[in-house]
Amino acid sequence: MLAYEKGARRPRLEVANRIEAATRGEVTAASLLGLSESTPRKRGVREDAAAFDGASRLTIDVTIPPERAKALRDSGADISAIARAGAEKALKEAEAKAWAEANREAIEASNAWIEKHGTFAEQFGLI
Repeated sequence: MLAYEKGARRPRLEVANRIEAATRGEVTAASLLGLSESTPRKRGVREDAAAFDGASRLTIDVTIPPERAKALRDSGADISAIARAGAEKALKEAEAKAWAEANREAIEASNAWIEKHGTFAEQFGLI
């Protein structure tokens, strides 16, 4: 892996895709393979038509006041990683909310059963 990180070796396509998945896109397969990546637009939101791994990518333009942008750059913060983490968190929360709503009746039935009968541990005197 160190040879990949230093750019001394290029991984096979399969390995590059696994690294991209493991780093959640922070390290792209395209960069590991020495391929040029799509250049994001200056403004707006778009999906790249030809993302490297066949999946589309979403590019988001965020406006930050100049003094705050300078402070971010000076701090060495990885702005892309911060935005990606925020987007992933929001997506996970939205998915969890949608799942809970889709399974609301089953959750309510399970909770009612537990109220009536207790949990497995309670039934066997473990707690």
